[in-house]
Amino acid sequence: MPRGAASGAYWSWSKAAQYADTTSENVRTTITTDKKESLTYYTHEGFGSVAATVNVGRPVTDYSRINGIQARFQAYSVAQVVLFDTPEFPHSDGKSHPLPEGITIRKPS
Repeated sequence: MPRGAASGAYWSWSKAAQYADTTSENVRTTITTDKKESLTYYTHEGFGSVAATVNVGRPVTDYSRINGIQARFQAYSVAQVVLFDTPEFPHSDGKSHPLPEGITIRKPS
């Protein structure tokens, strides 16, 4: 089975699509890295459920079981900025902004 067909079949068999349609908010999350640096990223219940279903076979609320989940959530946040009309990301100031905290849009050179 070609790779694209296999992933499509898995998408169907795992029923991950039902989680992709979940409406949820971005939740600001901060962790301390191994290098003692602060990392802010945004969790999203719908995306987290899809990632868990694909990676551990079922949705979980303990995202630490998903390999590379922080980077996946960061990529999802960037995708929201590019694809959504009005994404909202809560910042440490208590207000929602259209960009994730710490992200600056680069201008083309």
